[in-house]
This record gives sequence, structure tokens and C-alpha cells, in this order.
Amino acid sequence: MVYTAEWLAGLIVGEGCFSLSVNQLRQSKTDWLRITPVFAISMCDFEVMEKVGRSFEYYGLPVYLRARNE
Repeated sequence: MVYTAEWLAGLIVGEGCFSLSVNQLRQSKTDWLRITPVFAISMCDFEVMEKVGRSFEYYGLPVYLRARNE
């Protein structure tokens, strides 16, 4: 099952978080920063999260799922 983009958008608004990850990289004589956009959803219903992950993969987005210990 793949959720529609509209359903995912609603879930993101209710449960999601957007942020930027900033990492300093040291290469040769210059230091530079890598800024990566990050999106996270935190829910207790892992079954729904697996379906969301499959939907993200369907739309070509990378996915990392991790179960939380309650």
C-alpha cells in the first residue's frame, strides 16, 4: 500500500519536523560546511511508519526507520 501525497502531507503537518544538519568537513587546506535538509516523523505506531517508509521510497525519497523504546 502506498499513501497518497495528500495523506502524507497531512501526516507531515501533524507529526513531522524539518531541520538542517550542519557538519564541518576538513579537507586539505580549507574547511567547509555541509548543510543537509532533514525530515523526521516520530510516532508510536510502527506499522504506520513502515507504510509511510514504503510510500516515501515509492516517491524516490530515502528512508531510515528506527523503533523507539517506550
